[in-house]
Amino acid sequence: MAPHTAAAPEHTAIRGEHECTPIPKGRILEASNLAYTTDMRLATIGTAVFACIAGPASAAEEYCKEVEVPVTIMATVPALPEIFDLPSISNHIHLWLGFLFNLPAQGRYTIRATHCTSTVRDPENNGRLQVLVHGICGSRHFFSGLESPSLGIGAFGGKNYSYVDYALSKGYDTLAVDRLGNGRSDKPNPFLVVHLPAQIEAMNSLLEQIRAGALGKPPQEIIWYGHSWGSILGQGLTTKYPRAVERLVLNGWTAFIDKAGMTTALRLQFWPARLADARKRFTKLGWGYLQPSSEEGMTQMNFWGAGTDFDGAHYDTAIAKQMWTQVGTVAFGELLTSALLNGVPSASFTGKVLVVTGKHDDFFCATSYRAGHVDCGSGDKNGLGGSWSYVQDDHSILARTGKQAFPRATRFDYFVPPNTGHCLHQHYSQKLSADTTEAWLRETLPTSARVSRSGAEAVGKGADVLLQHDEL
Repeated sequence: MAPHTAAAPEHTAIRGEHECTPIPKGRILEASNLAYTTDMRLATIGTAVFACIAGPASAAEEYCKEVEVPVTIMATVPALPEIFDLPSISNHIHLWLGFLFNLPAQGRYTIRATHCTSTVRDPENNGRLQVLVHGICGSRHFFSGLESPSLGIGAFGGKNYSYVDYALSKGYDTLAVDRLGNGRSDKPNPFLVVHLPAQIEAMNSLLEQIRAGALGKPPQEIIWYGHSWGSILGQGLTTKYPRAVERLVLNGWTAFIDKAGMTTALRLQFWPARLADARKRFTKLGWGYLQPSSEEGMTQMNFWGAGTDFDGAHYDTAIAKQMWTQVGTVAFGELLTSALLNGVPSASFTGKVLVVTGKHDDFFCATSYRAGHVDCGSGDKNGLGGSWSYVQDDHSILARTGKQAFPRATRFDYFVPPNTGHCLHQHYSQKLSADTTEAWLRETLPTSARVSRSGAEAVGKGADVLLQHDEL
């Protein structure tokens, strides 16, 4: 049964503080004219290749509103300096070697987000909520075409790059979240509060309240959909709270952050946001809130081909400009604790996981200290310099991620979109990635939730080959 669009009146969404404006209907992640190769592989650990199912493309009709949810956190964290200065950072460098001291982080804060409910009738997906969690220096608007209501910037390409619109068109509800310390959510101490352990507690508190009806009728399922640091957070959440979500979709991520990845991050040239931001948006933030000061470094890390002879071949250079215009902040505590805790095994999580990471993700799949040497598809074999010291076989870094991070998952799958860098939602391949994710979500539904779908067609019409199955 193919989903169809239900009639609905004109709808509004809260923009900025209190301003309400109509949400335009537009094209939903329209496919570009791309030439795909056999690098489009979906590898499945311990499972068979699945049939790819896609419904008809139709504009999403939805109701969106801004929501505020108070969260309570209590977390044990490494001791961090309260004052940002070079001597104090130097004195705490030992934290990179482990947790030598512990301090409790606790408090009550407000998480702000945009909640959208789909009016597309789809018996399989209706009632399922995708919680969208962004990476560093971003906000909830990363998933809605990089719009920025506070800056008067609309969605890039008229919603063509909006994953929110895509998910709504498939019948899912969405909750695009500003993580604690980001966007319009509260911004507490960037050393002692805004870090991975506290973020885990904040998101677990949020999800518990959603299940208790904070957004209205409790969803029948919560799906975690993260990008970059939002994926680190999702994996960390299931390490401590293995029943927090049923399924995870982790984008722009692997379980390993090599030193080459850290070198790549240094190209961003982080400075205190109150000094670095040209728009003077963060003059009241603490010194531990940082912002990239190098547009070139940020673009090269996020977009495949930036700064090369084929710059712009796989992404629109204008979208990179728009991303830089609205670049946000990252707390020092987030940078430190993500390096310490990324990939710690979710030993008790028995749900299902999909990882979607661009073949040329310059942060999570670097193969050399030299820029541009990166390969997520075959990390230890085809790198142009250096190798992954912990890779013991010929399998990709993403296959290794499954063994490392989710040893007891019922199912672990990964997909490597070709010609794609870290910000895969802003590359021309975004339609392929979105379709693959949707096919996986339908394939991994509980048997009792599946609806017979006749005339199903394979996703990724630009592809000339079937997505491949790769056994570990």
